[in-house]
Formats: sequence, structure tokens, C-alpha cells
Amino acid sequence: MLIEFSVGNYLSFKEKVTFSMVATDLREATGLDENNVFKIDDELSLVKSAAVYGANASGKSNLIKAINFMRWFVLNSSSRTQITDEINVDEFRLSTETINKPSFFEIVFSLNKKIYRYGFELNKKQVISEWLFYTPKIQENKYFERDKQKFNVLKRFSEGQLLESKTRP
Repeated sequence: MLIEFSVGNYLSFKEKVTFSMVATDLREATGLDENNVFKIDDELSLVKSAAVYGANASGKSNLIKAINFMRWFVLNSSSRTQITDEINVDEFRLSTETINKPSFFEIVFSLNKKIYRYGFELNKKQVISEWLFYTPKIQENKYFERDKQKFNVLKRFSEGQLLESKTRP
């Protein structure tokens, strides 16, 4: 279940922005339908549906493009691209501050009663950093972190033990 998605330095998003499915406290909310909210645990409630709305050219379509890019990159970058191929990421182009800075993608989701936070930063040439954390209860725990081609994979993440040899820049 999606909890949050964040993106930065991509298309029309200069700064990091976050789309969140986290429900506000019902006692403080006005007009929030209790039927549209469900509890993940005692600490976290999510909305079942949400709407993205705004003026023309305010970034609605670019948010969907960012989600689709992250999904495509995770599923296909290792199998459908060559090591020499440029990464097809479209950074924010309307500021000199973002030149040579990586694009940022992160997703927080719930699976099997654990909360995971996975993300990466990349430019057209390589993945700059990558991370995966999980939260079984309260404290977030690391599965792995990557800085370019340097991996820090914890023993409890046995699936990731051979990442270094299988991962291209």
C-alpha cells in the first residue's frame, strides 16, 4: 500500500515534493469521511483514495510521469538498457541551481505489516545513491545503502548480498 511518494529535480519539480496518503487526525479534520480512512497500525492511518488537482501546468501530469519513471527504472533499468546508455531522466531545467544535481525519487509503502522506504538519486550517467529501509514497529532499520558503486548491505537482507557484482553504475 502506498504511503508516500517524493520526487525532486525532475520535470517541473525543482524542490522535493511529496504526495502523501497519510490521513490527518480525524478529530481535527473538517469534512474528512471516516469511511475513506483505514488503519495500518495504532500510529498510522491512510486514506483509501485521494485526488490530485490544481491549475493547468501546475504539475499534475508530471507527478504521474515521475511515479511511472521510478516504476520503469526499478523494473527495467537492468534488463532493457545497456551500461553505456544514457539514463532517460528529465531534470528540472529552469534553474541554474539544479544543473549537475541528481534527480531524487523515493517511495514509502506498507507490505506484510512492515513499512519500507526505498529511493535513489541519479543523473543521466549513473545512480548516485540508493537506499532501502524497513520499519517493523517503531524504529527504521537499514537493509542497504549505496553510494555510487559502494554498497553497504546488512546481513539480514540476504537477497541483497550479491548486489555489488550484479549492479551496473
